[in-house]
Amino acid sequence: MTDDPRSQERLTAIETLLMHMQHEFEQLNAAILGQQRDLDALRKDMDAIRGHVERLEAGPETRDPKLEKPPHY
Repeated sequence: MTDDPRSQERLTAIETLLMHMQHEFEQLNAAILGQQRDLDALRKDMDAIRGHVERLEAGPETRDPKLEKPPHY
């Protein structure tokens, strides 16, 4: 490498830009991972709701209240 001051300034500018780009990339990656966690949680909730709706659409429950224990047992 040469000791040309302009070359050194350009290299420093490029390194600074690269450092900022790397920081932005890490922030974007963290945001995407957070969104993926939120999306997974929403899918889990949606599946639970879908299952509940399917059970409701299937008709009334067939249970015998005489066989159920009261909450205090």
